[in-house]
Amino acid sequence: MKKEYSYGALLYFRYEWVQYFIMVWAIRKEWIIEYGFPKGHPEASDTCIKDTVIREIEEETGISQDKLLVDNFDDKKIAFSLQYEIQKKWETILKTSTYYAIEMKEIHHQTVLPVPADFVHEIHDIRIIEWDKVYTSLTHKDEKILFKEWLMWANKL
Repeated sequence: MKKEYSYGALLYFRYEWVQYFIMVWAIRKEWIIEYGFPKGHPEASDTCIKDTVIREIEEETGISQDKLLVDNFDDKKIAFSLQYEIQKKWETILKTSTYYAIEMKEIHHQTVLPVPADFVHEIHDIRIIEWDKVYTSLTHKDEKILFKEWLMWANKL
C-alpha cells in the first residue's frame, strides 16, 4: 500500500480573551467544498516539517511567517495526527495528516483574510472562527475528532 503524508496547522490567536481559529474552505474534486485547516504535502524545497507547515499556511491563507509564533516549533512536540485510506483509481493510499498547534500574533477577529491569488483554484474562502464554532464548521469527522483532542489537551495546560 502506498503511503502519503501531509502537514498542517491548527492556526489560532487570542483576541480579548477569546480564542479564534483560521479555517479554509477548500474546493476539492467535483467542486465539493470542504471546511478545514490549512495543510499540504512536503515539496522538494522543504528541508523539514516546519518548512512545510509554514509554506502551507502562507500558500493557503496568505499569513506570513512573521505573523506566526514559531520560534520554538518542534516537530517532536505535541502534534495531532489522523490516518485514513484513499482509493485512487487502482490503488489504495494510506494517508497520514499531522497538524501542529501554531499560535499567531494577535490580529483583530474581524480581519478579512483574502484568498491568495495563486490559490483561488483551490481555496474558496478563509474564515476566522471562534473556538466554540470550529467543531460544527469542520466537514470531516476525523478532523472533528482531532479538534476535540486538541481542546482536551489545551484545557489541561
